[in-house]
Amino acid sequence: MRIRRETVAEQCVQLLRRQILEWRLVPGEVVTEESIARDMGVSRPTVREVLNTLIVEGLLTRNPTTRSLCVTRLDCGGINEIYRVRRLLEAAGVRAFGALDDVALQPLAAATATLAAGRRDRRHPRDRAG
Repeated sequence: MRIRRETVAEQCVQLLRRQILEWRLVPGEVVTEESIARDMGVSRPTVREVLNTLIVEGLLTRNPTTRSLCVTRLDCGGINEIYRVRRLLEAAGVRAFGALDDVALQPLAAATATLAAGRRDRRHPRDRAG
């Protein structure tokens, strides 16, 4: 296994992303450069880089009037868009795997079984290892 070198900004992006995805920062919550810099103990230029990354990913939204940042809220249109894209991706996946034989599909079948077991247990598969 190789050790992955990460910049401070990459580490901060991962931390802030995890806080958003785990709802420790909730949709609509205001996020400021000052508070992030203070809480993470990093410089404001680093925080700006981190926030810009999360804006591009769609996890943060900048209010065009006040220029403040907040955790993105999904509306019905956004949720519908996610499901529409998911449907397209899943259909493309089915077409791509449709021509493969059973041996080639074994890794996919194993991954599906792991996900199904995690769903039954209501735990993420990676949380069960160990």
